[in-house]
Amino acid sequence: PRPWDGFLSVCRNQILVLMALEMFFYTFSSTLFSQQFNHLVESELGNINERTAFVAGIYGYINIVSLVTQFLVTRLVMIFANPIYSLLMLNLIQVAGTAMMLVRPSLNIISLTIIIRYALNYSTGRVLRELIYIPLDREAKYQGKSFIDTVIFRFGDGLSSAVIYGGLGILGYGFWIDYSILGVMALQFYVILRAAGLYAQRLQQAGSASLMPETSAG
Repeated sequence: PRPWDGFLSVCRNQILVLMALEMFFYTFSSTLFSQQFNHLVESELGNINERTAFVAGIYGYINIVSLVTQFLVTRLVMIFANPIYSLLMLNLIQVAGTAMMLVRPSLNIISLTIIIRYALNYSTGRVLRELIYIPLDREAKYQGKSFIDTVIFRFGDGLSSAVIYGGLGILGYGFWIDYSILGVMALQFYVILRAAGLYAQRLQQAGSASLMPETSAG
């Protein structure tokens, strides 16, 4: 009923605070990494038609890989006792890709990282983020989640764009982008671990409540 209800719902729930941070760190790092991708595409592919075909090919591979991982990876992680820990896959893939870019910047490396990370996010990451809301109350699902999926998502994109704009103007293009991504990934790693732990507690509480015998009025 009120525009700020989603914000208040997030502030009142520790799991939602962690999920807001996870979403922010994901979009923030993705935008920084995309800037590196765009820079390499422009520097290594001089023809506009080549750039267009290359980027289209990247997104074609993302769709194919996401379809495959939907049946294989997502199915596999959902049988785990606590699937939320699997969000660390996206984190570790980004760390590995960024570390390799620090050692040897390459269009092939960054393209492969983007394909795997985006495909897993579409097929598995989104499923796991939806899963974490199941044991939460109605307000958290329909107010807090909406705030995270819209405002926090766009805030991460917007702030990272401002950082890129300011950083390129002051420092120019360089390794500061990679180190920024690694710093954000370290924070996200901790946030995912905390969120997975709280999710397990909520499931245990829900299970205990369902096993409690009903009492009749005397």
